[in-house]
Amino acid sequence: MAEPNRPYREVRALERGLALLDAMADMGWSSPTALANRAGIDRSSAYRLLATLAAAGFALRRDDGRYYLAPKVQRIGLEIRQDDLELQAAQSELDVLVVRIGWPSDYAVIKDGRLTIAASTHPRTTMTVFRRLIGQHRPLLRSALGRAMLAAMDDGQLAQTLELVRAAAGEDASEIAVDGAVTRAIEQARRDGFGASHGLIESGTSAIALPVRRDANVIGAVNIVFFSSVLTPAVAAARFLQPLRDCVERLEARIGFLN
Repeated sequence: MAEPNRPYREVRALERGLALLDAMADMGWSSPTALANRAGIDRSSAYRLLATLAAAGFALRRDDGRYYLAPKVQRIGLEIRQDDLELQAAQSELDVLVVRIGWPSDYAVIKDGRLTIAASTHPRTTMTVFRRLIGQHRPLLRSALGRAMLAAMDDGQLAQTLELVRAAAGEDASEIAVDGAVTRAIEQARRDGFGASHGLIESGTSAIALPVRRDANVIGAVNIVFFSSVLTPAVAAARFLQPLRDCVERLEARIGFLN
């Protein structure tokens, strides 16, 4: 029977087939017997499953009866986008962070000239008034996320980012056009050592944030969101900046491993 947290029963044949694919990836060209032993399944099942994988284009069979992965498997891997893998890593690390601190977090990227929430843990805690944030946008200059990202960029990336924002021609484009607005936001974040927003988007919520880098480039930011009536950014930073920094460091390490 299915476990309570798993509404459907596992398909054992699929599990065995995937185990054989994994064994072929580890062992290279191998006999069905060797692959069966590595995958922990009986030899007769291995023969049937390998024949099925070969017929479906996921495995190749040599004249000597040995099997290995077909190019189709590699194509599937290559078609997994880098940003999809990064997003999975971000959501995983945010899930760890919310358990550690209780307050929700978001991971945001600049997409099509707009700061966009790509991962979030607001649904995983009661310490929030938000629920559906993924895909929503945040003001670049008034959000902790945006400020953290801009403050961490070098001159070249900053200029390129602002050009994309101008091209999007939205509210952010109007705000960055205000004389000195970008400079003030960047200078404040650099003085603080983190991006901060105190009731600048929603009167009852505030946030602190740190940038996420891949190599030398800023690719996103992670925040911690809290009620303005409970914490100020300074107090939140004193309590939670280290867990936030730990989260970002783990995420950057995972992203670096993906490259």
